[in-house]
Amino acid sequence: LLKKDNKPEEAAEYYKNLIKLRPGDELYYEELLDLNTGYFQFVGELCAIYKKKAKIKNVISAYESRKNSLKPEDKSYIFVIKILARLYLEDKPYQGESQQGSGENAKKAAAVLEEITAAEPNSIEDLAMLADLYLKSAEYEKAVTVYKKLTEIDKSQGLINHYQTLFMIYNKLSQTEEALEIFRVVMELKNSAIESLLAPANEFFNESFKNGNKKAVLLYGDCIISAYNRQKNVKAAMAAIDRILSVYPQEKAIIKRKGFLMLENDVETNIVEIFKDLCELFPGDIRIRYEYCRLLFKNKKFDESLAI
Repeated sequence: LLKKDNKPEEAAEYYKNLIKLRPGDELYYEELLDLNTGYFQFVGELCAIYKKKAKIKNVISAYESRKNSLKPEDKSYIFVIKILARLYLEDKPYQGESQQGSGENAKKAAAVLEEITAAEPNSIEDLAMLADLYLKSAEYEKAVTVYKKLTEIDKSQGLINHYQTLFMIYNKLSQTEEALEIFRVVMELKNSAIESLLAPANEFFNESFKNGNKKAVLLYGDCIISAYNRQKNVKAAMAAIDRILSVYPQEKAIIKRKGFLMLENDVETNIVEIFKDLCELFPGDIRIRYEYCRLLFKNKKFDESLAI
């Protein structure tokens, strides 16, 4: 009666109450949506009902018609296309059915999500779905753009997942320095966050050795050593250093890293000899000379210490 009397706002209140009373009945959600009042906070709930009742395939055409009958400026348009995008994603082929339809639906969903995120550029849920579609279709550059946006606006637990995916994409694109910049950012977030990247970083570290890619070995090695050191896992940090030196024994920066890591963590095995070598490798480095002098004095080698 209120609808017929052109009182959509009042009618909407009744439909909201009906939804509370009968949350599993899609009719009241659809009636509320069609009122075009600009209020519809039940996108996920309605899609879940369609899925539960196995109505996904049946309602897609209805929502395509709804979309075509509305203009982008209509108040319910954004909610209709949000529902439609999710329906496309949920429309899985039956067993034995061709997978081609699934690919077509993914393209349709991506197109709709692009429209949604253009209208609502900070919609985290829609951006995440769009990024995932780009990733699955190997549109990596587009995926990077969206994931970078997500790292800027998403402060939930999903933030680490966005960084992890970015890290993996950059590695897939052989953009090692960009990948490791992500690693460094995550390392600064909190101590537990870096755990999500250490395993894949070690995989790429190992792969770099196999490929003989010295630059990648040193870049990954630097980040992995820093991460382990931050975690106070000196043994793992030293193991990474020793592995690099076993292949590149003359790598001066890594020898220096080893010396100071040992110094900071009171590891005394061969440390005097290491700093002696560092003095020869870095003759102008005052701090190295000072630490070597101090180590000699500590080991009661006073004459050598005074000579320095």
